[in-house]
Amino acid sequence: MLKQDYMDPKSKKAVEITHAIAIWICKNLHAYSTVEEKEFVALINLLEPRYKVPCRTTFSRSIILKLYNSLKAKEAAYFKIVKDKLESINATIDMWTSDTAKDSYISLTVQFVDPECEQVSFSVECEPFPGVHSGTTVLQKVEWMLAEKLGLEPEIVDQPEIYITADNGPNIAAALAEPTEQKLLDPKVPAELKKKRMWFYIRCLNHTLQLLGSSTEVTFSTVIPVLFEIKSSLEDFIRKAKKGTGVMFARKVLSKLEERFPDCDYKDNELYQTGMVVDPRFKDILISSFDGDKTAHFLLERKALEKHRRHIRRGWVRMEETNSEEQVTAAASPKTIKKSRFSHFAKVGQNKSDTSTTADVITSIRNEVESYLQLKTEDEDCDPLEWWKQHKNDFPHIYPLARHYLGLCPTEVPSERMFSVGGNTCTKKRSRLLPDHVKEIIYIHDNYDMLMRLSKIYDLK
Repeated sequence: MLKQDYMDPKSKKAVEITHAIAIWICKNLHAYSTVEEKEFVALINLLEPRYKVPCRTTFSRSIILKLYNSLKAKEAAYFKIVKDKLESINATIDMWTSDTAKDSYISLTVQFVDPECEQVSFSVECEPFPGVHSGTTVLQKVEWMLAEKLGLEPEIVDQPEIYITADNGPNIAAALAEPTEQKLLDPKVPAELKKKRMWFYIRCLNHTLQLLGSSTEVTFSTVIPVLFEIKSSLEDFIRKAKKGTGVMFARKVLSKLEERFPDCDYKDNELYQTGMVVDPRFKDILISSFDGDKTAHFLLERKALEKHRRHIRRGWVRMEETNSEEQVTAAASPKTIKKSRFSHFAKVGQNKSDTSTTADVITSIRNEVESYLQLKTEDEDCDPLEWWKQHKNDFPHIYPLARHYLGLCPTEVPSERMFSVGGNTCTKKRSRLLPDHVKEIIYIHDNYDMLMRLSKIYDLK
């Protein structure tokens, strides 16, 4: 065809075809060179003879980059809408080196329960990470990614609580874990690693418990029940098995299980305890069986009151408790205080009123907890988030805890899935891919469908 016979590449039809090809490349991990293959060009010519396929460099340097930037803008717009309404955010971190080009990357994914009680997960970035991966450099990179990609920084006091799930590698643990007293006193430990972290570090359970790897279903609340089920099954087998039928192996597995998961002991770890108790399938069954009937009650009451006070600090609810004279003074108008001869008497009365209101909140929480724990546990096929959508008005003080803990991720599987995509992207035939191109392809592959869905719901631009 003559040049004048081709459609304008900026026309609506041409732009739509080019966009569809870019999506096809990223979603199916095709090489950029595919667009120059004779058979592919022939196929496009058969479907639309007036369309001229752009060259591979146009796709790699311009078209896919624009698509990537467009999706990142939608992600930022969505996160800006929901961030201040979230109870918690769970990130996962992992590192990977491509087999072909030997380029290093660090992943960042996030998972949370949104204000509509839907579980949402993003592959935020597969960021190139050259150089030495010490505890200090990993910490600096993680802090930069949280601030740059998500707007989460230590100085922001009213942001959601942050959790990071990662493996137990020495450099990862040094970067993410709170410094111990021994490290704080050790002059050899860099000052960077001695500062307080802005997140809670969850050690990954993935390498033993693949059951906990879903990014679409609630998994955090199942940690204790799954461990209990495995441990009980092994103990039953050891007790009932005949000699020579794998008893020694079962004992070894049981020993390793107890060694591998000391942090998940339901008697000690409140994080996993709370996650289990707010799941209507489990509630307090395991806790009350071993620690006394009131343990779960006290735990939920305390957590609900802490959450209520956090909501006050974030400005979500009216401040109902204060013992601060400055706050009481601010609450009253300057004119009233100036004219009244009994302003201090009024302040005492205000404090008593606040205390009474707080007592009402505590009573309300206690009644909610009692009613919730008395309900029959749900079937194992029950979707906890759907259950809470239907009962959020019945338990308004426990519902925020459900959104907080049921959105947590006990494994780093989301990051490992991202690197699986990376491994299928950086093949021997594509060993010359630049790290930034790898980042763009993985991001579009992982997030395009979800961001298109969210774009329709929230009218993201």
